[in-house]
Amino acid sequence: MNNEELKKTLISEIENCQNNDLLLEALLLLIGPPPSQHQYSEVKEAEMDYKTEWVSPVPKGHWDLLKKQSEKLAKGEISGVTWEQIEAELKRKYDL
Repeated sequence: MNNEELKKTLISEIENCQNNDLLLEALLLLIGPPPSQHQYSEVKEAEMDYKTEWVSPVPKGHWDLLKKQSEKLAKGEISGVTWEQIEAELKRKYDL
């Protein structure tokens, strides 16, 4: 079957199709994977996130470091800088 015959056959099938859902599914298959495949992929991705506890775009190691530094700050082992101090330093440095 050449391309012209295939086009005519497809157009005829589309015009005579009585089931709109089936027609939509067939057209979507031509464009990409079926919606059921999307759902399957999303489920697999969610399961992977749950298993690896990777639910944040920030790596777990960074959260662990932040937690340790917060604990040290609370105990007074390290000191922090307030936003007001940072803002004043930026204004001074860049003449804002």
